[in-house]
Amino acid sequence: MTDIEYTRPHGGKWLGWTARILALAVAVFWLWWGVGSAYVEGFSWFSLLAHSAPGLLILIATLVAWRWEGIGGSLLVGVALLVTAFLLWAILFRGGYRQMVAIVWSTMALPPLVAGLLFLASWRRERE
Repeated sequence: MTDIEYTRPHGGKWLGWTARILALAVAVFWLWWGVGSAYVEGFSWFSLLAHSAPGLLILIATLVAWRWEGIGGSLLVGVALLVTAFLLWAILFRGGYRQMVAIVWSTMALPPLVAGLLFLASWRRERE
């Protein structure tokens, strides 16, 4: 056994699998949240789509990353940046509460950002 095999458990695939599990868990959580929110509001198709949009975006990016880690990782980072931009807009122009924005950012933008960075690191490691 060489040192390279010893320092990279499972052939270095753990980054990609960690990213897949994290991104899939986040997507399922936000889809579940969206369906629950739509149910509370009377379950119209528009409210279902509106509340499930973050989960759908994360799920689509995760499925893309499952096949193409570089592209999907970039999409997940893009989703995190989109959420961050929306939250900054809410603070600056809509008078959003900063404490609530911090909580929403840490639950809605941070996990896709971490998963996206893990996908990109795995993609880069595979290219080397």
